[in-house]
This record gives sequence, structure tokens and C-alpha cells, in this order.
Amino acid sequence: MIMNRHKTSLPGRLLAALILAIGFGTAWFAFAMWLGSAVLSATRDEAATRINQFVVTTDGTPLIMSMVGDGRSRPTFRDLDGVARQDGDESRMVSNAQLPGLADDSRGISSPSDWRTRLVTLRTGGDPAEAWYFVHDGQSRGSGYFVGYERLGNRLLGSIDSSGFREGPVPPEDRIPFRVDRSFGPWSLTEHLIVRGEPGDLRSNLMLHVPSGNLIRLVDFSARTIATVFEAPEPIVSVSTTILRSDVEIPLRKRRILLVRTERAIYKLDYEYKLLDTVALPDGIDRGDLISWYESDSGKAVVTARPVATYRRFPDGVVRLKLYRFGPGGAVQGPTEVAFASSAGIPKPWEDSFQLGLSLPSPAPQVASALIFLAMSDGSEFVPMRDRVLPALAAATALAAALAAATWRRGRVYGLTGRERAAWTAFVFLLGLPGFAGFLLHRRWPAPSPCPHCHSRTVRDREACAECGAPFPAPALRGTEIFA
Repeated sequence: MIMNRHKTSLPGRLLAALILAIGFGTAWFAFAMWLGSAVLSATRDEAATRINQFVVTTDGTPLIMSMVGDGRSRPTFRDLDGVARQDGDESRMVSNAQLPGLADDSRGISSPSDWRTRLVTLRTGGDPAEAWYFVHDGQSRGSGYFVGYERLGNRLLGSIDSSGFREGPVPPEDRIPFRVDRSFGPWSLTEHLIVRGEPGDLRSNLMLHVPSGNLIRLVDFSARTIATVFEAPEPIVSVSTTILRSDVEIPLRKRRILLVRTERAIYKLDYEYKLLDTVALPDGIDRGDLISWYESDSGKAVVTARPVATYRRFPDGVVRLKLYRFGPGGAVQGPTEVAFASSAGIPKPWEDSFQLGLSLPSPAPQVASALIFLAMSDGSEFVPMRDRVLPALAAATALAAALAAATWRRGRVYGLTGRERAAWTAFVFLLGLPGFAGFLLHRRWPAPSPCPHCHSRTVRDREACAECGAPFPAPALRGTEIFA
């Protein structure tokens, strides 16, 4: 008698196939990422690909700087009308200070219990034996405090709150008010760190500007002090620093300018926190726009603004900026619309789709990963995500449908019940290629042969044909059999 050896329950077999599918999918993902990157690199003409960037010279002239993708050639420059400039030089470009806005003050941190966004490690310099952190309560209009530990022994050093340094717990009323906006990631505190000494001065330490309500508080981790250095007439949105390139004989710290942004104005302070100028924000700059400030040697500033939806990437590959010129005394000129091709370093939608479809050929995981990404980002990522996921999802679904049909046919050949065939077909359709691999690897598959009665290909691990039900004939006697 021929017996069917596959007596394991269907849920048990599905679980075994799922484990195998996860293992296969992990190995396939690593291989496909390497293969996809190699294919894209081989088909992409790096020498002909240029990376474009908006820059400003020391005399306040805005230019577009282009660099070849291979990084081996000198950059070229053109003005905003597209005319080539021969006087461009990277050494004549000024750095920019970024002043983020507020896109949605009601969103706050994704979850008040998410310590990955509530706890910030600070690179404070100074004593290397100390480690300082900022701890936030997770509310968009919440508060927090600084806490320090010994790096080796993890001994608590103490905390810095709005009243100063203390060794004991921080009372809730003494926490430092600090506003959080998801549009820029959880924190930008480290961007406000400033050097008290000169470069190369081993005794110098880093201090921190903290925008807190209407106040700018200066935290000195070496001295373990906190002090208010500026008060604005309205809540402060962001703060940043820039360096004047002129008068290079003056020490670096004395050439530092502090920029303080509120919803309606930008305040410019010198290194002693004396007010140099106040510029009212024009109506064309939205409260959520990202402002980039380029301070020229002439005392005038070139300022660009771009919407919150383009913080991370440019969906159509084009950078669009509003350009203003801020002069002394609050004078504003503009806006001028600026548009140019974005950085070549941003993958094109078809490249993302190709890489996603190749490395993750499974409909269900693709949908799940896209939903998780959208849940962790703001709404501005929906259209770029849709344009990249839909082609890859369509390809994965077509492949999964073909593999599911092959699974159904194999189930009939091997005599699986209708319930088993339906379960395995759905399993393979949801998981795609890894699911089909798990289905094939979870058991042994004897070689099929034609049925003597209906001539359908079937396996003889049972007494009757799975297709027509006719019993299989007994094997022919060879004369060497022994009958007890």
C-alpha cells in the first residue's frame, strides 16, 4: 500500500513555508540591492550627470553651481538667466544659515512615548568624560531639560533646567519650554551649537542656543550654566548662526552672527547678542517655508524660501525657490522666482521603482512598508511615494499572480485538496517570489508521471489518481518477489 506521508497540519506547513520565505526573502533582498545598484550604476552616465546647487558669492551675487557627477572636474557657474560666469570660484562663496519654519504645530512628536525622538544626544565638546542629553516630554508645545552623565561610570552629574544647574530631580515648572515640529525631524538642537574658542583651541567648548518661547537661552555645558541672551516680542520659531567672511583678521567668534526667526520677522544679532537689524518677513514667505540666509560682505543678505513639501526631495526634479534681498534697515526686494534642475544625487522615480520591484518582489510587504513610511512622515510624501511604489507594486502583483497560478496547478498535480490549494495560492499571491520559494522548499515533491487511465501528470504517493480517482495498477511482478 502506498501511503501519503504529508500528515502535518496545514497551519504547520504554512508556518514552515513562511519561515523559509522570510529567509529566502532576506537573502534575495541583499542580492537584489547589490544587483540593482550595479545595473543602475552601469546604465547611468555619471560624466554627463550634473549636480546643481544654489550659491551666493561674497558680494551678494546669486549663482547656480554645477558639478559633474563623478566629482573629478571643477565646478562651473552660471547666473540666474543661464549665462555662464567665468569669475566663479568656490572660495568666494558664502555659507548659508537655515531657518526652518513651522508646518503644523499640532502634530508634535509621533508618539510622546517614543524615546528615539524625545531623547537627544548632544555633541558638546569640552570634557570628553561627560555625556549630555536633552530630554523632552513629547508634546509639540512641551518642555525639557538637559541631563549629564559620566561616560565610563554612568554616574549622574546633574541637570540643567531654566533655573540653572542642579544635582537633584527637575521640577516640572523648571523645565525649559521647547517647541517641536515634525517637518524637520525631531530635533535641530545640534545645529545651534557654537564654539566659544578658536579652531584648534583644545580648551574651547561648545555652547548651545535654545529657542524657548520668546527667549534665546545660552547653555554652557562646561560652566554648567544657562542664561537668557535675547528676548523677542513673539514666540521664536528657529535660530541659526552664520559667519562673516570679511575682516578675516578679526577672531572667528567675533564674526559670528546669530539669526533669530519668529513668525513675522528675523532678528540679526552680533556675537555679543546686540541687535544689528530687524527684517519683517514679506507676505510671500509662508510660516512653514524653509529660509536660507546668505550674508554678504556688503551687509546685504540674499534669502531664499522654499515650501515645506520640498524639504526632503523635489518630486518633479526641479528646485523652485523664492529669492529676496534683505538690506540694512529692514529693506526687502523681491521675490524673484528661481528654478533649476535638482541634484542628480536624488534617484529618479523609475530608478526607485526598479530597485523596489527587484529587491522586494512581494505585494503585501511592499504595501506594508509604504504604509509604515507614510505613517512616519508628513502628507507631503504621499505623491512621491505613490509615483515610486505603484509601478513596482504592479510588477510585483503581476509576478505574484503568475506564481499563484503555478501554485494552483502544482497543487492539482500533487493531489492537494481544494482547501489546501486555495490556502497555498493565497499565500504565494501575497508574498510573491519569497512565498513561492517557501512553498517549494517546505516539503519534498516526488516526480509526477502520467496516469494510465486519464493520462494526466500526477504523483503516485497515494493509491488512486488525484485527477480521475482511478486506482493505480499494482506494479508488474518480476519473479524475484518473496511472499510470506
